[in-house]
Amino acid sequence: MSSTWEGISMRIAELTTALDSLTAQLAPRLVPLTRESEIQAMLREAFHQLRDHFAREDD
Repeated sequence: MSSTWEGISMRIAELTTALDSLTAQLAPRLVPLTRESEIQAMLREAFHQLRDHFAREDD
């Protein structure tokens, strides 16, 4: 049971690091955007990249 919690803790740490990195990368790209649709498209693309990255790790 302990190793399960360690695995979950490691996964949470990886996700947190990935989200921090993504936030740092997105901020300068989002600033010049003014239309809501542009911002949503950028965030959607970033989410898909993050999802795909972690999906590959699970394979």
